[in-house]
Amino acid sequence: MAQDVLFIDQTLREAASLGPAAVRAILKEMKHLQISLLDVPMALNKSLPLRTQPEFFRAVLPLEQGAATEAAQQGFRQVLFSCSLQQGLPAHTVEVLHEAKMQKLRATLLVEDASLASGLLWQAVLPMLCAAGLEGLAFKDSSAILQPLRLQEHLDLLQQQWPQLTLEFHASNQKQLATANVWAAWQAGVRRLAVSIGGKNNSAPWEEVLLLLRQMGELELSVPANMAQRSRWLLQLLGEEVAPNKAVIGENIFAHESGLHVAGVAKDASLYEAFPPELVGLERKIVLGKHSGTTSLRVKFKELGLPFPSRAEALLIKIRALAVARKRAISDEELLSLWREETA
Repeated sequence: MAQDVLFIDQTLREAASLGPAAVRAILKEMKHLQISLLDVPMALNKSLPLRTQPEFFRAVLPLEQGAATEAAQQGFRQVLFSCSLQQGLPAHTVEVLHEAKMQKLRATLLVEDASLASGLLWQAVLPMLCAAGLEGLAFKDSSAILQPLRLQEHLDLLQQQWPQLTLEFHASNQKQLATANVWAAWQAGVRRLAVSIGGKNNSAPWEEVLLLLRQMGELELSVPANMAQRSRWLLQLLGEEVAPNKAVIGENIFAHESGLHVAGVAKDASLYEAFPPELVGLERKIVLGKHSGTTSLRVKFKELGLPFPSRAEALLIKIRALAVARKRAISDEELLSLWREETA
């Protein structure tokens, strides 16, 4: 994995209700992913292999006294405290950070409404927090008010004024801008990026960010084997169903129906595909439906190893009618059945 980027996974942040068996199964699968740090609630600690890899886990804690001591006793080395600047920092914030420092914990403050904070507000609170032992600042746009260019300005300013703090970015996907905003954070020089499998917990989708940095950031990031299938299985363990057209991991993202698309893919797949399907463990599919034409039919029959039918137009009429009636593309079995009827 490239040294320039550190993915902080949020997939299990709200998973305190999962049983130990499910957590262990998820962690086993996550070993195959490009995750550097996993944010987890302390309630999951009995399911976590802290003894063998404590550096992999970060405890998500309330900004309360005693929490850091408990985390240290359970084996954590890093902690993440959450707060809201607009609601005001608790009076004991400095004491909580000092407690984490005394316990030799690396403390990061997640500011949920960081996008609403002004430069003057940062100037007012960060000096005392750094003096108390704060080492990292997690910038989150929970209100989803920032677009990429504006976000980059915020992060540039923070890095210039507070170089001693390790900055990380936590996107909110309420307006489907999380991946774009993570890219803006990367462009601003932030190298600790919060993600989650499939965008779980309203975070930036890990699979989208990985492919974006790999394809556009020119980073030597390896893609896990069978990435799409592994990601879908993980989400199913968490009770999430993955839409067939979900970016990067959806089963049908490489399915082409319209004649124009099929013709273009047959000539040069990169015209319609940002990356080859085998990169994420998927396959290209030519499907027949209400938008299909003769080119689609020709490619499909070649794929099936069958001679192109002489009555192609008549067959296409039946294919389109069946697709409209079923409200989906037809299956290979349905195509063969229509073909036999037409050639009988």
